[in-house]
Order: sequence, then structure tokens, then C-alpha cells
Amino acid sequence: MAHWAGALRDSDGRAVVRAYADQKSCRVSEAGCRRLRVDTPPGEHLFVDFDESGDISGLELPPERQAEPDKYSRLSRVFGGKGG
Repeated sequence: MAHWAGALRDSDGRAVVRAYADQKSCRVSEAGCRRLRVDTPPGEHLFVDFDESGDISGLELPPERQAEPDKYSRLSRVFGGKGG
């Protein structure tokens, strides 16, 4: 790990994020002057924030989308109706 620490010290945080994203086949886009959005091939995404010096200052992983609720109640399916 000492080699990693030496290699990453004084690195440009954006360059590190972009390189890792590229390695994982992710798409990176600007989401503000100090924020990148990283999209994965399956459609998930996260945001990476940077401070004034370019260091990573935060990560935001949006909550997963909830499944759409059933249109019909369970009882109406049992009795063959379409809800109401």
C-alpha cells in the first residue's frame, strides 16, 4: 500500500475518478463546477464532489428506485376484478 500512497499523493482527484470509471466502463459527466456524475453500464449512478483544491470531498449515492406499486389490490386479483 505504500506504493499506492506515493502514487496517489498530490493526484488530481478528477483524473483518478475518471481513470477508475473508464476502467469499469462507466460514463463520467460534469454535474456542476465541483461535481462529477458517474453512470454505470447497468444504469446506476453516483455523484463525486471535489473541494477547491481538487480533492474528493464527498460521494452521493442516490437511493435506489422503488418498484412501482401494483395497480390493483391483492384482493381484487384474488376475486378477478380490476380494482376500484
